[in-house]
Amino acid sequence: MRKAMFMAAAIFCSGLHATDATEPLTIHTYDVHGSTVNEIARDLDRNSPLILQGRRMQGVTEWKIQTAYRWRIDGSRCVLEQFDATLKVDMTLPHWVQPKRPSPQLVQQWERYIAALRTHENGHFEIGEDAQQEMLARAKSLGPAADCQILAQQINDLIAAVIDAHHRLELEYDDKTNHGETQGAHFP
Repeated sequence: MRKAMFMAAAIFCSGLHATDATEPLTIHTYDVHGSTVNEIARDLDRNSPLILQGRRMQGVTEWKIQTAYRWRIDGSRCVLEQFDATLKVDMTLPHWVQPKRPSPQLVQQWERYIAALRTHENGHFEIGEDAQQEMLARAKSLGPAADCQILAQQINDLIAAVIDAHHRLELEYDDKTNHGETQGAHFP
């Protein structure tokens, strides 16, 4: 129940240390109304602003990784001195605007649904975290290059490979879970 958005930007810089961003996740919501199961289900289908390949989604997680690095010349070689990868995640979920006295059963159904949807979307968040960690680990293992142009190409190839691999993981995850339905992310 999501769409992937990936971005990696290489920036030549000095002294940037953003790999330990304290909170990479921002949660956005859209309102859903209804005082019955059918009303809520209709409102979810009608009001969700999230559309992927012509299909209306009820939740979405988009992540991007911004990279920054610098190198130094060491004799006749170019050595990666620093590599940072900053993860930013935007998650969009429905927010039920409850009527004055909703039935306890309806509240329970909503809570079950929203917990399952959040679990599914957290899976996408974790794939983004894995991509960030793999990118950092692979950059750390890069050896010296004959010149800085070669090193820059190696870094760009590394970034692209990690993003592509994790994009495929996202697609597999959605296929495996049927966009969260097998995890209970459906209402009712």
